[in-house]
Amino acid sequence: MIIDEDFILVKTRWESTKVYLREIVYVERRLRVLFIFTLEEEYRCYEAMDEISHKFGENFYPLTQGLYANLDYVKRIKNRRVEFIGGKELHLSHRSYIGIKRRHNAYCLMKDKIK
Repeated sequence: MIIDEDFILVKTRWESTKVYLREIVYVERRLRVLFIFTLEEEYRCYEAMDEISHKFGENFYPLTQGLYANLDYVKRIKNRRVEFIGGKELHLSHRSYIGIKRRHNAYCLMKDKIK
């Protein structure tokens, strides 16, 4: 995998795909496989989360050690669930739910002040 500030080059045996950080809804690590979810597609590769997580900006929130959510795509946080623009949904532990709810509220207020 080649990493740049604006994109991640996801390489598999069959293809290489440029995935822009701004398009990522969330990234999840399951066993040894890294799943990168966008509004359009799901990408899979064998890579460590550490290889890409250091490139994430303040809009990415670590829900767990192996799961990062892009706050720009969060539509609703309710009943220990995060609903993203595009319909994807994650069920959370109580601790992750409280954390992302606080961080998302602060992030939205900060973005509102910048406008």
